Amino acid sequence: MAYGYMIQHFSGKRKGGSNVNLSARVTDVYRKIAGRWFIVHEHASVPVNIETGMADLHSKL
Repeated sequence: MAYGYMIQHFSGKRKGGSNVNLSARVTDVYRKIAGRWFIVHEHASVPVNIETGMADLHSKL
C-alpha cells in the first residue's frame, strides 16, 4: 500500500462570467494488485475557518 496527497487550486470563469477561485485537499490510498497500482480510497476536503467553523473555499492553504 502507498498514499499520496495533493493540494488542488481551481481558478477560471463561470459561463455567466463570474470568477471561480477554490482550493481543496485530496488524499489517495493505493494498493498494488496483480502488478498494477489502484486507488482503493480517496478523501477530499476543504480548509476550515477556525473562527466560524465553516468551509473556507478561498484559502490559499
